[in-house]
Amino acid sequence: MWERSGSALPMTFNVLVADEPPPGNGPGPGRGAEQRLTDWITSQASSLTNRLQELAGRCELRVEITLDRPAAPTTTPAQGTAATSATETRSPGMLRLLGKQRARNAAGELADTLHARVRHRLLSVAEDLRDRAPTQRTSDETHVLSAALLVRHEDVDAVGTVLSRTRAEQPASRVRFLGPWPPYSFADTEHRFQSDEVAGEPPGRAPR
Repeated sequence: MWERSGSALPMTFNVLVADEPPPGNGPGPGRGAEQRLTDWITSQASSLTNRLQELAGRCELRVEITLDRPAAPTTTPAQGTAATSATETRSPGMLRLLGKQRARNAAGELADTLHARVRHRLLSVAEDLRDRAPTQRTSDETHVLSAALLVRHEDVDAVGTVLSRTRAEQPASRVRFLGPWPPYSFADTEHRFQSDEVAGEPPGRAPR
């Protein structure tokens, strides 16, 4: 449907539209599910049409970047000399712990620098960027960036070029690149189909 129409507004997962319960104790059934959905679409036609037009020809890409700590540089040569002088008398166990701590600290600083650089580059080819919680990370990775991008179809390859450049400049980076998908993260409209329209249902629950 998305490919044929060129624009889509995905619904939140697990939203079900049910028949409306009978009003009070009155006779006859309430509106059927199809009629309820039709009424809602009709009432929100202007908002939905505007958003469909705004998202026409656009898709969503998901990008996650982390750093492989064992592969990331931990110190500059000068820092390495100072660290060696300061830890010559430490026990092997303490040196191992200090080494892990230095690796985490160095990876964190590198991740901050890389985050700012990649975010700037992605925003130069994407129309919008929304941060997301990381979905995948192993114990030896440091988080850099997790985001959804709103991109024109013709700019998908440009995003790939940015990520390839990042990988080439920083071999310790790990890049996960998913899509193109319908713009799930950007399909919000001013009004949503509210579950509390169903008599007796508490607000915030999806109608069933």
